[in-house]
Amino acid sequence: MKKWLAATLLSLFVLGASAQANEVIWIEGQEPTSHTFNRHQWYCSDGVDRSGLSGGDWLTHYHESEPAQAHYFFQARRGGTYELWIRCNPHEIKHEVRLRDHPTRTLEPDAVRDRRPLLEDGESDIRQIGWFHVGDYDLSPGRYVLTIRVEAGPREAHGGIDAIALVNFPWEPEGVRRPEVEQPAVGPLPVRRLEEWYRSSRPPAQKPETVPKHWPFEPPHDTFDERSPIDLRHLNEEVAGQSGFLQRCPDGDGFVLGDGTPVRFWAALSHAWRPMPDTPHARQVSGFPQTDLERHGRFLAKRGVNMVRFFGQTGPAEGGPLDGINEENRDSLWRFVAAMKKSGIYVTYSPIWSHRHLRGLPTEEFGLLDSDGSVVSNLFFDTRLQEAYLNWMRELLTTPNPYTGIPLAEDPALAIIEVQNEDSLLFWSSQTITGNARTKLRRLFATWLEEEYGSLEGAREAWGPGHEVPTDQDDPDDFANGEAALFAVWEMTLAAGQSGGEARQRRLTDQLRFTSELMYDWNSRVRTFLKEELGAGQLINSGNWKTACNVLLNDAERWSYTANDIMGVNRYYSGIHQGDLRGWAIQAGDRFVDQSVLFRPRHLPVTLKQVEGFPMIIPESSWVPPLSYQSEGPLLIAAYSALTGVDIYYWFAATGEEDWRAPVSANYFRAETI
Repeated sequence: MKKWLAATLLSLFVLGASAQANEVIWIEGQEPTSHTFNRHQWYCSDGVDRSGLSGGDWLTHYHESEPAQAHYFFQARRGGTYELWIRCNPHEIKHEVRLRDHPTRTLEPDAVRDRRPLLEDGESDIRQIGWFHVGDYDLSPGRYVLTIRVEAGPREAHGGIDAIALVNFPWEPEGVRRPEVEQPAVGPLPVRRLEEWYRSSRPPAQKPETVPKHWPFEPPHDTFDERSPIDLRHLNEEVAGQSGFLQRCPDGDGFVLGDGTPVRFWAALSHAWRPMPDTPHARQVSGFPQTDLERHGRFLAKRGVNMVRFFGQTGPAEGGPLDGINEENRDSLWRFVAAMKKSGIYVTYSPIWSHRHLRGLPTEEFGLLDSDGSVVSNLFFDTRLQEAYLNWMRELLTTPNPYTGIPLAEDPALAIIEVQNEDSLLFWSSQTITGNARTKLRRLFATWLEEEYGSLEGAREAWGPGHEVPTDQDDPDDFANGEAALFAVWEMTLAAGQSGGEARQRRLTDQLRFTSELMYDWNSRVRTFLKEELGAGQLINSGNWKTACNVLLNDAERWSYTANDIMGVNRYYSGIHQGDLRGWAIQAGDRFVDQSVLFRPRHLPVTLKQVEGFPMIIPESSWVPPLSYQSEGPLLIAAYSALTGVDIYYWFAATGEEDWRAPVSANYFRAETI
């Protein structure tokens, strides 16, 4: 026995030593320790086939003239002579590479290997990728910093770093394939990995392969036994809102209950209010089967939930007038609030998602709306739609709730009202505004310019020569008819000096102010209407969206939210995904990276720039399926929300049935429907 054990340990020692003789140090280009790269949406993403990049991303720089540099820390464990390879953009770019205690080396564009275009359509522009053999370095074991500097080429300064490899053995790169370390044979028999040896040494009946990797999760119907050690219902109030409306704390950065008690929320989005014909414990309400919402609330409260989000269309019902309300959805909200409050659960209400709210309705009924019925971005400036929206809210909030006897405006269990969901004049969707809606927006911009400069000609003179909007983005200015053209929001993603000169930059600055003020004014109008005219006691969240460039536009977006009480942003975590429905659903043939957020900490949803004096909520978020790391989400969100000060994180579509929900694809998507 001792001889066998000694021989086994010796074999494992030899295995470990031989496996460590060769070393691969692989660094993702998009994960520098620090950098001064100017990341530009067009350069890094638009039309780029990310499947051709290591890790599905790269660190990019795009500027008219300014160089940039990135620093990468790494550790050499073995020591010896290493070959340094860098996969980066070779197109008319000079790179300078410096490794600690070694002279600076220059990468010349004509020395590239394995050069490839990066565009999805196979065409070639300045966005390319290839491998450079920087040379050999003698390194001792220890920590090092590698600096890569991108200099301006014949025209603009640009560049992209995809991957860095240091190997202490001969290697020839190809695409994103990483170097492999082979395990040599030792003695007369091939040395196997410890895991393989362990499996083969066990009796066949006990091999891990016989243990099922998956099993059905079919818990019994919860009886809410009083002896349950994990029932968290007692943490909630007896009745939600029993001490009054939810308020902001004195410094504005968090929430307190009506009596001033500080509170944090564990929240979810529930669709259990929708008709669920196949739910085992459905009951008849309003003529169709419905989940037992009171039992649903008790189920959520047991698991620590004290806030839920109701996300549904307010008005109009299909075929109804624009200012009409969807009475079935209002009834669902009434029942939902009444049921949740009995388990101490507050409700957040989101009344409109502009991307789909009016689809399928007759276009001629709605004047300025887009031809497909989408009202994206129209809510900020279309007066007819705005008046209809305010009427929806009046009908919703002031009519007594038959399930509680009081209107929602007076019910503290309805804690937060979102003005709208996922819409902004600073996001890409604003570029889809066409037809009469576009004309309306151009006229509003012209009016704004007249107020700012005294006349449209005064604006033209203030901007100077070269301010014109390209005709492929909008019709030319028509000052005679009171219309001023609008740049595509893409132009606002360019840093100063990249947008076509000072005149164009001055005009873009005015357009940014105009659109931001439009959003602020609408948010302010909603607040005045809800608070002063309807007497609603709820806190108000202006919006929860992102911009076309969060570096240059996000502050303006957040400023437009300051008209109300709460900041918000929807943020999800997903593996790197390439496919026609990326960001929404995964189908056969897509490319997907299954990776823990712990390896991508900047993508943790609660890693946010926040606004001082305002609570921060994330009304929609999740670890998007089919990630195998979803179980890490609740622990990380609970811990880091407490550390970062994010006040409410809502798990999106976390539940849609009375109790446990079987796993489903995004929005119940099925590939055969495509």
